[in-house]
Amino acid sequence: MDVSYFDNVIGQCAVKEKLLHWVRTDHVPHALIFSGPDGVGKTTLACAFAEIIVQHPVFTGGIPVLQDRAYAAFGSEVYFIAPQTSQLKVEQFRQVREKLFLGNVANHSRVCIIDHGETMNAAFANGMLTILEEPPQGVIFIIITNQPERLLTTVRSRCVECMLAPVAEAALRQALAAAYPQSPEKREKAVRAAAGNVARAYEIMAGDEKDYFQEAVDFLQIIAEHAAPYTKLQFLCAAWDKREVLLFLQNLLLFIRDAAVWEQTEDRNLLQQVQAVAALRQAALTWRLSHLLAMEQVAEECRRAILLNVNVRLVIDYLCIQCIRIKGGI
Repeated sequence: MDVSYFDNVIGQCAVKEKLLHWVRTDHVPHALIFSGPDGVGKTTLACAFAEIIVQHPVFTGGIPVLQDRAYAAFGSEVYFIAPQTSQLKVEQFRQVREKLFLGNVANHSRVCIIDHGETMNAAFANGMLTILEEPPQGVIFIIITNQPERLLTTVRSRCVECMLAPVAEAALRQALAAAYPQSPEKREKAVRAAAGNVARAYEIMAGDEKDYFQEAVDFLQIIAEHAAPYTKLQFLCAAWDKREVLLFLQNLLLFIRDAAVWEQTEDRNLLQQVQAVAALRQAALTWRLSHLLAMEQVAEECRRAILLNVNVRLVIDYLCIQCIRIKGGI
């Protein structure tokens, strides 16, 4: 059995060993849930596991982007479903279900990966429950989610859950060193700032992290001090596209968490951005801890909305209004 398909999965050694044990002993559950925080490699692991099951390369172009397609098919062996907008819709499920049942071949393993399983609409979830009760022969379902509690209890009870943890710094450091051998200082900054989030670490390495971190500081300062913060914030964010908004939100979350830590401890060693002490001291004079925690929740909600392809301008608008409200405006 070729296990090299796992080589691109950073960390998660315990989960990979469990999956390989199931394959070697021919005891792979017919339905799995890969759960865990955003950015720790759930979808990457699911794609690699599908390749181990069918024993040939499948995702040579990386994780599929569906755009206007209901699903992506790789021959008759692997299917990939993800939200086209903000939800997984029953039409997507029905189309893949037909393929799975029509292709019912004995002794032939097939895999159906369902990304962002927490977004299933009611009809999709009920259809999923029905198929899990009487699954097609030889089909393995992998449901990927960062919110397993949002799945139907009956769906969740029929699956075996594999929980992925934030990636250890050593594993992340090694992966970044291979990808970016000439940037040791930036790599270390990315490892520290990512806090086990692989996707965030690579985005930091690929983008201008310093600029977006400063934008996050400016965002909070505008809310706290500007006479017309909504107008000013709209001007600040007006030209950003989806990628830029995600980078901004990640840095906003990073700064808010550091500000909350600083307010409680003033310990530089606990900060993810040690160069921001001056800005953190100013934030401590301006923001209560309850404000910071409330804004963290809003920013995380907005980040998830962007990942689910909610309109960027609507997300920015919501973020600005909610953060101004938290501070006591509007």
